[in-house]
Amino acid sequence: MLSASPVPSPTPVPTWNESQKGLLDLNTATLEQLDKLPGIGESKARAILEYRMKKGRFKRVEELMDVKGIGEKMFAKIKGQVFVVPR
Repeated sequence: MLSASPVPSPTPVPTWNESQKGLLDLNTATLEQLDKLPGIGESKARAILEYRMKKGRFKRVEELMDVKGIGEKMFAKIKGQVFVVPR
């Protein structure tokens, strides 16, 4: 006779968004959300949105440095506050 032992449920793997709480997704962020990043302001937030519209989704956070007005110093200030979902 076979005994039925319970099969343990797999541990749920957190989704990307759950593991990135408090960070801003560059591919879904709104103007208002981007504007709140340190040193960004409305004009740079608009530039980020325009870049995203023209080039498509960000593949790496480092692409922010391709946006007009965002150089290495600015990127260093915000890189720990943003992420992109790899696809």
